[in-house]
Amino acid sequence: MSTLAVELNDTGLIVLDESQASSTSVNPSPGFALLEGDRIVTGVSAWRRARLKPRHIYSRFWEELDTSSLTRPFPRKLTRADLIHAHLKEIWSSVKTQVDDVIFVVPGFHTEEQLGLLLGIAQSCGIPVSGMVDASVAAAGLGFPGKTLVHLDLHLHRFVATKLRQ
Repeated sequence: MSTLAVELNDTGLIVLDESQASSTSVNPSPGFALLEGDRIVTGVSAWRRARLKPRHIYSRFWEELDTSSLTRPFPRKLTRADLIHAHLKEIWSSVKTQVDDVIFVVPGFHTEEQLGLLLGIAQSCGIPVSGMVDASVAAAGLGFPGKTLVHLDLHLHRFVATKLRQ
């Protein structure tokens, strides 16, 4: 059993356990959701089929992280939070047997309300979240005492520059 880090980025959620911390080979799960009939497909499967059904694809749910209803062609009752839930549930189902706790590495632009919603969604998926850390703080973990660092966090729909002084 181990601790799992899940970096939230709409370009691709990155899931790493302790043994992969220094790995350069990571398979992100793209922040894409596709509506196929009554079924929501997320991640790589949705991304691969995005060109086949461009009107039925949605890729802003991780950036917006709220409970707003989606517009056509999605059903009126379907929300962005539902897409986040589907994506997290898909990821969690593939790793949950080997994990004791999860730490979310989150972008600096999310509000307290959005992070609270994320925790609620994670709880409903059965994910044992033990903490959250800002992505820029996590990236600046190596020691550069007295130095000023700039962390660029690139997303699908925006980028975030964070200035840090160690």
